[in-house]
Amino acid sequence: MPITTVISYCTNDYRFIKFNIEQCLKFTDEILYPKDDGKGLRLGA
Repeated sequence: MPITTVISYCTNDYRFIKFNIEQCLKFTDEILYPKDDGKGLRLGA
């Protein structure tokens, strides 16, 4: 059964997001998180 993780964070947490994603990849199949790529806020996966 696939596991999806949703990460919600604020600008204060931004410096930790890469570490959190790396840790989640150890046990989850998909990670969803908000990101701003200069084209507006989108959902990253």
